[in-house]
Amino acid sequence: MAKRNQAAAEAVQTTPIQEAAPQAVETVQTPAEQPAADQPQRQFRANPFPIKTTNLGGQRITLQERRPDGQSWQMQIKFGEGAKDDMPSDAVRDLIKSHRLQVETKEGVTKEVQLFHWNDDDRAWGMRIDFKAPATSRQKAEEVYKEVVQLVAQERGVGRER
Repeated sequence: MAKRNQAAAEAVQTTPIQEAAPQAVETVQTPAEQPAADQPQRQFRANPFPIKTTNLGGQRITLQERRPDGQSWQMQIKFGEGAKDDMPSDAVRDLIKSHRLQVETKEGVTKEVQLFHWNDDDRAWGMRIDFKAPATSRQKAEEVYKEVVQLVAQERGVGRER
C-alpha cells in the first residue's frame, strides 16, 4: 500500500517554475466595503405604485397604493394622469363618494363617513388602509375599482383594452 501512495505522490509532483515578478494590483472596493456616505442611495419602487390598470376607450383607470412616511397608507383610484381633462363624469364621482363606512367615535357615537376622499397631492381618490385589517381595506378598494371600471365602460360603450 505504501508503494502505491509513494508512486501517486511522485506522479503528482510538479516541476518548479519561475514566477513572474509581482505586478501592481489595484484595490477595488466592493459596495459593501464603501463608506456609508459614498454608497448610492437605495432604489425603492414608485410611490404610489400601480396595482391594476384598465384602459377603456383611451381613458386609463389605475388602482394604486401609496405608502408615505408619517401618514396613513392609502389605496387610490386614479383617472389618467389626474389632470382636469381626465376627470370622470359626475355619475362616476357620485359612485365613488357613495361608499361609506360606519365608525365609532371615542365617545361611543356611531356615525357614517365617506370612504374615499380626493388626494390633491396624487390627483387621485384615496381611501385610508386600516392597519387592523389591511387585507379587508385593499379588497374593498378593489371592489370599488371594479364598479368604477364597469360604470365607465357602460358610459363609453366600450370594453377593456390591453
